[in-house]
Amino acid sequence: MSPASDDEGVDQLYDSDEDAGSDASEFTPPPGADDPEGLQLFMDRITEGQLEDPEHQVMDCKRLYEMVKDGSIDLDPSYQRDVVWSTTKQVGLVESLMLKYYVPPIIFALINIRTLQEKYICIDGKQRVTSIIRFMDGEIPYSRPGSKEKFWWSDVGAPGKRKVLPGPLKKLFEKIKLPSVTYKELRDDQQRDIFQRVQLGVALSSAEKLQAISSPRSSWITFLERKYIDGESGTLKGLIDWDLKRAKGFQNTAFFVCLASMNFDKRQKAENSRSSGRSTWTSGFENCSPVMVPTTGKLKTFLERPDEVSARVSFVINMPNRTQPNDAFKAKVELALAIWVKIGQEFGQTAFHTVSSRVSPVESMFIPYVIFTHAAHLTIPQLAKVIGNLRVEIHTKHHGNVLTNAKTAQTFSDWLLKTPASIAKQVGNKEERQFAAEECEKEVHVGVPVNGEGPAKKKRRKG
Repeated sequence: MSPASDDEGVDQLYDSDEDAGSDASEFTPPPGADDPEGLQLFMDRITEGQLEDPEHQVMDCKRLYEMVKDGSIDLDPSYQRDVVWSTTKQVGLVESLMLKYYVPPIIFALINIRTLQEKYICIDGKQRVTSIIRFMDGEIPYSRPGSKEKFWWSDVGAPGKRKVLPGPLKKLFEKIKLPSVTYKELRDDQQRDIFQRVQLGVALSSAEKLQAISSPRSSWITFLERKYIDGESGTLKGLIDWDLKRAKGFQNTAFFVCLASMNFDKRQKAENSRSSGRSTWTSGFENCSPVMVPTTGKLKTFLERPDEVSARVSFVINMPNRTQPNDAFKAKVELALAIWVKIGQEFGQTAFHTVSSRVSPVESMFIPYVIFTHAAHLTIPQLAKVIGNLRVEIHTKHHGNVLTNAKTAQTFSDWLLKTPASIAKQVGNKEERQFAAEECEKEVHVGVPVNGEGPAKKKRRKG
């Protein structure tokens, strides 16, 4: 079954569950007018989660521009997508505004009111606002309807080569009023919910839909992505040739965490049955091979399901009563990602340049999982060589077709069935070093010991 058809099956299953939950035989008629209190309770129940009425306002282009430039408007909350409108579409928006055609309202969430640090979070309208900013920055022109004549806000960067918009028309554009809708003090999950419901224009990608899900897992994965994958400093951003646009970084990190969760659960059960008291890092290598093909439907289920893994990561958003296994899982996931960053910084040529092709989405899902399952058995240089060899194997077997599908996932799964000893022998490296997990453990500031008994003792071992 292809991933696409698999997703469709999961979606249909969700619909069936909802349908099954609405049995007509359980229908109870609402209270009548003779029972106003009961009617009010009924109305409150069926409209549970209703938001406060938003404020409907207008905002001229000049004020909008100034608020973006001074930071009063945030166009990039974690659930937002990248700028996806083409230049042609952005120019078309400017033309519509200049001709006073209707433009849908921009939706904001006004937060931090009580602390006097107000900020407008752009929930919907980022593409429109970005078009206005680009026009007023002189990056795109106004194209006169019915002609090829173009006018620019300024000729900066091309003096004497551009027709500059006349001053009166600039003032006219600055005064053009845009409708806006502002909700006050919405929680993050409420913002995400609105974002999902009101998207217009370019359809959300499957990765963007996943990123918009509000749950403890989603919040934690967003945190991980920013800390290790796509943040501005000390991350893998710029170290690897890959595509992180339109929430792909979130999607790939989510699938890695999903695989890691399955592996961690199996190992914890094995540890409990043996009652050995060994560190999670030094437990056996069994059950490390994933059996799941990455699909949107499965990731959606994983992100939304409130099971024991949600409890495992819930402390990230200040929920109480966390236990050591929860901390151990968080520590191990972060350690794997930290090792990945270190490999990118120090051994990028070995790990990522053994083939000329960029790192595909499916590779960026499984590579951190390889680190997760091998960090206690291999050194960092060995892991880098393992990743490089794995990329050669994947791209040789699926030349020009390294896609996120069952065939590629099976190749990764088969590779992971190899024992650490055979892999270590394959990559050589007899230098006396610490294994990767031990070497990088102190660099991960998670605030908890990995093994539940205090910091792991460092031992020198043969690689």
